[in-house]
Amino acid sequence: MDKTKTAAIYARYSSSNQREESIDAQLRICRKYAEENGYSIIKEYTDNAISGRTDQRPAFQQMIQDSAKGGFDTLLIYSHDRFSRNKYDTATYKTRLKRNGVRIVAVTLPLDDSPESGLMESIMEGFAQYYSENLARSTKRGLEENALHCKSNGPLPYGYKSENGEIVLDPLPAKVVNLIYQLYSEGYGKKMICNTLNRNGYRTNRGGEFKVNALHTILSNERYKGIYIYGDKRIEGGMPAIISEELFDKVQHQVKRNRRARKAMKEENEYLLNGKAFCGECGSPLVGESGRSSTGEVYRYYKCAARKKDPQACQLHTERKEDLEDFVVGYICREVLTDENIQLIAEKEFALLEEEAADKSLLMALQAEYKQVSSKVENILEAIEQGIFTPKTKDRLMELEERQTELEDKIVREKLKKPEFTVDHIVYWLTKFRQGDIKDFEFRRAVINALVNSVFVYDDDTDPNSKKGRIIIALNLKNGPVNTLTRSDVQQMGHHFKRNSNFCRIQRYTAVFFIASRNSGIDLDLREI
Repeated sequence: MDKTKTAAIYARYSSSNQREESIDAQLRICRKYAEENGYSIIKEYTDNAISGRTDQRPAFQQMIQDSAKGGFDTLLIYSHDRFSRNKYDTATYKTRLKRNGVRIVAVTLPLDDSPESGLMESIMEGFAQYYSENLARSTKRGLEENALHCKSNGPLPYGYKSENGEIVLDPLPAKVVNLIYQLYSEGYGKKMICNTLNRNGYRTNRGGEFKVNALHTILSNERYKGIYIYGDKRIEGGMPAIISEELFDKVQHQVKRNRRARKAMKEENEYLLNGKAFCGECGSPLVGESGRSSTGEVYRYYKCAARKKDPQACQLHTERKEDLEDFVVGYICREVLTDENIQLIAEKEFALLEEEAADKSLLMALQAEYKQVSSKVENILEAIEQGIFTPKTKDRLMELEERQTELEDKIVREKLKKPEFTVDHIVYWLTKFRQGDIKDFEFRRAVINALVNSVFVYDDDTDPNSKKGRIIIALNLKNGPVNTLTRSDVQQMGHHFKRNSNFCRIQRYTAVFFIASRNSGIDLDLREI
């Protein structure tokens, strides 16, 4: 008995070309062909308003994926240009379908497997790509011609409309744009402006309420002062102005000033040592807090989380945010990153990297597994050649081939896992941190993020009431993140900290630093410089 012929249908419609057959028409013709030729339709895939020049079509990609599952052996399409208008994509995906055992049939011009048919198919694919590219080129020329005459080229900003290709003011929206600029120039915030517009019943082009993002777009659009813009073309006075140039410039100045104010506020409220600063007395994290004095001045500081929850749980003094962050960054840049220390740190780091690269145990394990997987793949292929083939066999083969690809990638990565730089490269990288501006917020953040593993803050042992303290800074210079040190890690060196005569005293803190790194990939090791 003959095997039932199974087929899927793929149809596509591009809105850029109104002469194309509709989706319904394509499906109807493909169904008729299937009925006349004894095909059983398994599934239909359709992409609406998507160009054939791209392969990023949801239904198309789904069809390609489904073809690997063996659900159908023929793909019916209305014509070859419905499949793709890109010769490279056509060749790529036809090869994938062929490998999955799927044959493509264009029902309006079905071709056989003869050399003549192959030549005809190639010519049609080339023509489809030429047609698509030529259409795009003609469209672009038309748009550029419109731009030379300041004509409408697609969607217009809020406040304008198109009449017979000419850009004219849309009276009510234009009034709203003018109101937005006036209110912002007078000091109104964006949220307040949105509330005012929405309360008075003004709406966007889509009929929705105004939101802050929409206002941002409006307040930065130079077209509102009469500049026609298309691509790299700018024509002064090319379209009707809604606001004056003076008002536009005033608003831009206000936008920049507000942006600087927001940036400063963000910097003040961002605690750079969050997750890195800990109480040396009890081990709890130091968390950011803020308060206001009787004069209205805002103070920001770090406080022991245990003490915040229960004032009796820990007696560590609070640390002013600016003092602690400035000290940590300044200490690292001025006292830690000396020429002598940088050279020593670079040598230690390079030695650790070389030690890791010398460990071949993971590579050997990956290679052994790859050999096993490859052997299993060969066994299945031999079974298939002998006629033993089931859906489970195919699924298992695909699973093994996927694992084979993963292992190949991991093996390559592991082989390349070696020091990618010299000691001099590390020296150069560390030296750059001495050249930044310690008062610059982004630089302080970069130093802390790149170099600081953890910071432990202690009160002065000799005088509990003293505001002075000790700080232990663990640097994180390993190639990749290292686990944050805990209080128990630091306590291992506790007696040494008290006896150490090389504590550096800056401002009101004494400090010492260590390098935090993994020892054999398991235990944390404190390496004193």
